[in-house]
Amino acid sequence: MLCEAASQMAMKIIVLDPMENCPASALCHYHMVGSYDDSATVEEFAKRCGVLTVEIEHVDAATLEKLEQQGVDCQPKASTIRIIQDKYLQKVHFSRHAIPLPEFMQVILYRKRYEF
Repeated sequence: MLCEAASQMAMKIIVLDPMENCPASALCHYHMVGSYDDSATVEEFAKRCGVLTVEIEHVDAATLEKLEQQGVDCQPKASTIRIIQDKYLQKVHFSRHAIPLPEFMQVILYRKRYEF
């Protein structure tokens, strides 16, 4: 959706996506095939960006933090991505900012390791 809107404003959009023929590839200026959570790929991709935007939370927030420290304009910020990656932290954040929510609680699951 971002590519479609940007194309109407004559903006050049480049896309990082693991799928070779992702939907955005037909609308963007350049498509880089690669993983969102591969630091080297994201860092290489960021070199081509004036502003690095993120549309999903399944990215490596540590890489975004590193890029921000290097002066890359990341939107949303890595700190925001970290909050939305943890749904409990997201609800705590909303609650602190008076956003109405149903009751919630933190649940910690422990996985027992079986060795054979």
